Amino acid sequence: MLVSFTKLSFLYLYLDIFTGHPRFRTICQVTIYSVWAALIAFTLATTFQCAPIQYNWNKKLQGGHCFKAPPFWYAHAAWNTAFDIFVFLLPIPVIRSLQMGRNQKAALMGVFILGALYVPPPCSFPPPPPSISNF
Repeated sequence: MLVSFTKLSFLYLYLDIFTGHPRFRTICQVTIYSVWAALIAFTLATTFQCAPIQYNWNKKLQGGHCFKAPPFWYAHAAWNTAFDIFVFLLPIPVIRSLQMGRNQKAALMGVFILGALYVPPPCSFPPPPPSISNF
């Protein structure tokens, strides 16, 4: 969830900075809608991964079941990684098209690269906690 909000903050910043590029703004807006949709979808899937919901914390309930979590985690990590890379690369063509000196463009790209260093890749997060059934 937090990673999605970081992506959204970058995208809203891009919309605020690059006002004179309508195609770029459209791409940003579509990406924003995609990130919001995925945020909602992954949150709902995580919340309702078990039926009944109480089975998430009480594995002794009769008739409860959950979907297989590892494929979901891998899909979520792949989506996050792909969109992290996309959001990172998104402003580069616009920066290259700006009418500035080469050194100024390099400095501006350096600022965006420093921003990308702040966002940790999903693979650096700690592994999920073991399920209750492993105890």
